[in-house]
Amino acid sequence: MKIQLLNLLFLICIFSYQADKNKGKALLNNNIENGSNVKSRNTTYQNLKFKPDTSINGISLMNPRSIHNSFGNLMQYIDNDKDIPYVLILSIDKKQYLKLSFHPGSIKNEFSYFEIGILKDKLLNKKNNVVSKYKTFITENNIKIGISKNVFFKYRNKQFLKTKNKNLYTYEIDNFMSSAFLKAYNMPSYSAKYRFNNDTLVQFEFGFDYP
Repeated sequence: MKIQLLNLLFLICIFSYQADKNKGKALLNNNIENGSNVKSRNTTYQNLKFKPDTSINGISLMNPRSIHNSFGNLMQYIDNDKDIPYVLILSIDKKQYLKLSFHPGSIKNEFSYFEIGILKDKLLNKKNNVVSKYKTFITENNIKIGISKNVFFKYRNKQFLKTKNKNLYTYEIDNFMSSAFLKAYNMPSYSAKYRFNNDTLVQFEFGFDYP
């Protein structure tokens, strides 16, 4: 009799755990879809000394609603010939580009990695080019093409640098178990790279690495 009761309690615990897990996953997916998780995500790591770049002109990593509000459905412009499919967003004067990378298995309009740089002629007139209303692409931390290293380090803490090449600065977050930031996005790692030509920022990228 005692064994049967123990088995029954064990089954109840398993079912309760699975229900909570499924509920949490559904809630996370719903938040990503409607964009309501952005505020809570920002709140979870707003007190960190290093605040990762997560958005460009209000377009946020892994936030389909922010994409849809700015461009509508971008899935029709994705270049699927690459290992990691992407869409290329051009500045209004076609001098800069914003590359939005789409990780296989992601939901519609969920882009996980951003790259910003100076536009080359060879990138023009491609089927996956979308011209935006923006002249400059800028992060929520005021990082943009053309700033000097002095200005860059007003917004980026040197303490968290992973590489200290004079023309390349890299930041990484890969400690999932102790990172509220990674847990908020449920992603294993984040990286950001900033490339300079002499004293001028000419290209940068950031986002979640493909598992």
